[in-house]
Amino acid sequence: MQIKLKIATFNLRCNVKSDGINMFDYRKGIILDKITTEQPDIIGFQELTPPMRDFLRRHLPGYTIVGRSRGTNFDDEHVDIAFRTETIDIFELEYFWLSPTPDVPGSRYEEQSSCPRITTAGIFKHVDSNVTFRVYNTHLDHVGEGARVLGMKQILERIKFDMPVFLTGDMNALPDSEAIQLAHSKLTDLTADIQSSFHGFGKFENHKIDYIFSNLNTAYETVAWNDENNGIFLSDHYPLLTIIEM
Repeated sequence: MQIKLKIATFNLRCNVKSDGINMFDYRKGIILDKITTEQPDIIGFQELTPPMRDFLRRHLPGYTIVGRSRGTNFDDEHVDIAFRTETIDIFELEYFWLSPTPDVPGSRYEEQSSCPRITTAGIFKHVDSNVTFRVYNTHLDHVGEGARVLGMKQILERIKFDMPVFLTGDMNALPDSEAIQLAHSKLTDLTADIQSSFHGFGKFENHKIDYIFSNLNTAYETVAWNDENNGIFLSDHYPLLTIIEM
């Protein structure tokens, strides 16, 4: 049975007052509308704070959101995975920190910023076809290039290739960077045709740092959600959506 699976990566941008009309409080309505209209089967979120997470859980009843805080407590950002409960079931869930001690909450590499970095991973099943697949969602460091390389190496070492795999995330790395070239050594960039993802609420062009990778070699189409309404964007990143045949 052939299926079409819709996978998205979405850096939501934290709710920051200095963003003015693009604070999450003002964007959240169009975010809900977009997700409800497009209905991705899987969404890898980044910069998801607990209040934002609570809002989405209340107002996206067709989705289950799984993950935990990147810090030692439960008040820091999440890189959660959301799955559409009508089409997707979950079999397994794990987290690991991008650090020399991946099982220690809040741990990080010496080369990176003060922000801990975490990967959320799970095994999921497409309900109608019983096809199982793995999803890894992450947010690499925004300061340390060395940390991004170490983080990508760690993720690639952790990935199990016993079934279809998707790696989503804000990699904070341009396509020609070492971290992204490492990903290319084992995975295909399904977003290769996308030229821009980070735009700073319309300020920048041709700055791609968000990706969806996979080990599949099959037909797919990827689009950027570049919606804008009177200066209000979905985020300071364009969310990316891949529709892949399996």
